[in-house]
This record gives sequence, C-alpha cells and structure tokens, in this order.
Amino acid sequence: MKRLRVLIVDDSLTVREALRELLEADPRFEVVGTARSGDEGLQLWEQESPDVITLDMAMPGMSGLEFTATVMQRAPCPILIVSSSLERGEALSTLDALAAGAVEVFDKEEALEADARGRSRLCDTLALVARVPVVRHVKPRGRRLVTPVAEVAPAPAGCDGPPIVALGASTGGPRALRAILGRFRVRPDVATLAVVHMSGRFGSRLAEWLDGALRLPVRHAEDGEPLLAADGSVRLAPPDRHLCVEGDRLRLTSAPPRHGCRPSVEVLFRSLVARGPDVHAALLTGMGGDGADALLSLRREGAVTYAQDEASSVVWGMPGRAVSLGAATHVLSVSSLAQRLARVGDP
Repeated sequence: MKRLRVLIVDDSLTVREALRELLEADPRFEVVGTARSGDEGLQLWEQESPDVITLDMAMPGMSGLEFTATVMQRAPCPILIVSSSLERGEALSTLDALAAGAVEVFDKEEALEADARGRSRLCDTLALVARVPVVRHVKPRGRRLVTPVAEVAPAPAGCDGPPIVALGASTGGPRALRAILGRFRVRPDVATLAVVHMSGRFGSRLAEWLDGALRLPVRHAEDGEPLLAADGSVRLAPPDRHLCVEGDRLRLTSAPPRHGCRPSVEVLFRSLVARGPDVHAALLTGMGGDGADALLSLRREGAVTYAQDEASSVVWGMPGRAVSLGAATHVLSVSSLAQRLARVGDP
C-alpha cells in the first residue's frame, strides 16, 4: 500500500520530533519534511507536494490560520490542525482555520501523551483526513457571513408545538453551521438546537466563535432552561454533555456516549421523535453514522428531515448514512439547507 506523505509544521522542535517518531512508526505514513514556521512550511509544501499536513496554530511569523488560507487558495491539501486550545485566541483561530478549509482539529496534548490509544487516534484521524477531497477556498473578508443562496420554497409548517430546528454535525461542522446559521434572523418563536462533535478544549469555544460570526446570538445550552429562548439564541450542546428536550425544557446529561460520541446527535434527535411535524432536523457533514437512525425515526413520525449533499460535505459519512437509510426527506447543498431552514416558522 502506498504510504501517505506527511508534512509536519510546528515551531517546537520537541513536538516536531515527537510527531515524526509517532507517524514513522505507523506503516501508513512517510514524513517528507518538518518545518518550524509557516513560511518554511509553505516552501516545503511547494517542494514536496505532501498528501496531508499537520499544522500548529501559534507560530512566529506566518500563523497557522494564514498558512491554511494560503494553501487553500493556491493548491488545496488536506490539513489536520494539531494544536493546543488553552488560550482563547488560539482556539478561536483554530476555528477560523477550519472555516478557511482545514479538515479537522486534534488536541496536541492528546497527540503527544504516552497513552497508546491517543497515539492510535491521531494516526487514524490523520489517515482519514488525508483522503478527504478538499477544494479551493476564497479568502474570507472578515468573520461575519451571510451566504448568498438561490430561492427555495418554504418548508412546511409543523403542528401545534413551537417549530424546532435541530442540527447535527461532525467533521466540517463549524464551517457548515456558520454557513447555515448565517442566513438566520433572530426568531424567539423557533427553537434552534445543535450538536457538533468537537473535543472539549475546542468545543468550549465553538459557541463563542459562532456568536462572533453571526447576526444572532449563539451559546451553550443550560440544563432546565426553556425550549424557546427569549432572545432567540441558538443553543449548542456543551462539550461532553448530551443535549435533549423533555417537555418544554432542555436537558443536559452525562449518560454514556452514543456511537462513541458525547454529545451525540442521536440523543438530541431521539428526544424529538414524539414531536413529529414540529421538527426540522438536518444531518450535516461528518464522519461516522451518529444521528442517522434517529433521523429515520423522525421522518417516520412526520418530521421534515434533511441530509447535506455529498458535494458540499467535507465528509459524507453521517449524511451519507442517512441517505442510504432513506432517512432524509430532502438532500440539499449547504446553501440550499440554509435557505430552507431560515424560513422555518414563517407564515
């Protein structure tokens, strides 16, 4: 089997050597170069044409965000961010890099720990990232985003409860959520809930990052709060907590993971099945199959269900599984999903 050619970009010699040793012990990889800065990384990227890049965010000179934007504009290559999120600015920059085209993020502390499971997870994640087809990205002009999309007929109204928009995503999720929610206006009469698979260190900053990028408030859900938020805010499942709906309240639980995930899309979607046509549920880009079975149950109870299409997904795992089950009423691009869901609750 042809080995995947990896470029490591990190300003720490210790980290570069640790990553090189870890990856070269795995027969799937060949390290073709290491760089101590973004500028040096760009030179090696042009010389070596690697299959995949591991990238630190905080480096002297060119930052990880600038490096990502440059690569994605010139000749896109899959990028796995291997970085720490202990500092707020670095965590937010990491999310900006994901929006700019990086595929996934992996916590540096987990990558370098002695535990064999952490090392195996890094290698498996890198192998998956290397096979993701990436596309050219135009450099964004600031954080605030409104996605221009074609007109789509309004989604049908629900029954006697408040309309609920439920979103689930994994790999590529921050970018997809930003594109979809960028079309939304503040709607206190519609509950918008989301679950995104992301490690706790970075996931803790996701709500803040989206809140700064959008026209409507975004925050983490709180246990026991009303289903309808008075300020019309979007509520995200906090890191390592399941989000579900019980009656007219939101609940957070530490129940065991579902599909290896906590928070799990499956848990949120299952809690909405009894609400039938009041629900508009969308399964977005991501690895695995979390949420697909519950999406089918929602469709059978009259909910309007969606799957992001393959062309606009970073990874067509979760939505692809939903399509294979016949769980999706509609299979749409991320831009069409944005237009459709933005009109939920309209007369």
